[in-house]
Amino acid sequence: MSTNIITIKKYRISMILLSIFIFIIARFLLPSTDEADYHDRINTILNIEAPFFAYYKYFKPLFISINPSQDFLDFDYYIIRLLFSFLIVFPIYIFILIINSSQIDKHSLWVDKKNVVILTLLFPGIWFHLGLFSVESFTLMLFLLIIFINNLALKILLLVAASMIDIGNAAIFLLFIIYYLFINIILNKFGKKYMVIFIIILLLICNIFSMSLLQLIEWLPLIGDKAFFIIDQYNNVYQINDKYPLVLRPFIALMSMIFMLPVSHLMAWPIYPACFYFLVKIGWKSILDENINLNMTASFFAAITLFLTVPMILPGFSNGKYYVFVIPFILNIGLFYYKKSKVFNFIILSNFIVFLCLIFNLAFNY
Repeated sequence: MSTNIITIKKYRISMILLSIFIFIIARFLLPSTDEADYHDRINTILNIEAPFFAYYKYFKPLFISINPSQDFLDFDYYIIRLLFSFLIVFPIYIFILIINSSQIDKHSLWVDKKNVVILTLLFPGIWFHLGLFSVESFTLMLFLLIIFINNLALKILLLVAASMIDIGNAAIFLLFIIYYLFINIILNKFGKKYMVIFIIILLLICNIFSMSLLQLIEWLPLIGDKAFFIIDQYNNVYQINDKYPLVLRPFIALMSMIFMLPVSHLMAWPIYPACFYFLVKIGWKSILDENINLNMTASFFAAITLFLTVPMILPGFSNGKYYVFVIPFILNIGLFYYKKSKVFNFIILSNFIVFLCLIFNLAFNY
């Protein structure tokens, strides 16, 4: 028994070290300022007071040398960025070390929570968004903890904390919870056929009415003000609606969840067809499979529904950073149908392809 515990600990530590290695390699390969609203995000970290629980604020003197008006290529900049990334991801590393290693029973949401957490951290879209020099990387860390921890009171506390930092991202997360609850009820009361019908109708409504649906929530406190602001900005300032067709926006969101640089639009093209195929295959399997846990099915289709519908309602929310927290639910159902080694190898191959794309980008631009 003690030997088994030691083996499990070694495995977890080795996966954490692999995650750290990926963070380091990625930081030196990623273009230094190729992030959405890069300068504004740095200014927020450095000059806007964060709540007391946003522990990165206590390390602000270490980050103060970053000048948001300049692009950086010096070694000190990369070290500062790495330090910020490791501060953000540190609670997840602790969670990996302390999580119960036993398999979850068949009535639970998770096939194997420990490995879902580990594989999530290694996924390109996750380490990229956790590595952003932005408060959004902190809220992503909170969302991942909310997803994985079991204590309901702590989940609510963390969601309130995330809302205090970024009400927009918290609203998207709350919408995912609503989707999950609705789909779960439909699955348990009516079955999978009606779940599919519900999702199709929802997609049609979002595509037809788009941003007009925001007017339905203008009366709500906090979120209603945000909705009114978004409508005003889209109609009078940015006019984002004309940039891309609505039908393409969910695919843009999915591609940037997998990996896509938001400024240069550098893409890892070989990964996308494989990921699309993977999503369609496991989705179809879960619909036909009578033995799969309905909670797993509900979480998977809630995740899919989220990034298919929201970009059609909110055209400016086509960036994968708003939805990347659903990756664990997709990997979870993947582990139900495939061996851990196959999923792990696919993620490692995806990282290799992303790094090759970044190397070629550096070679052609410098």
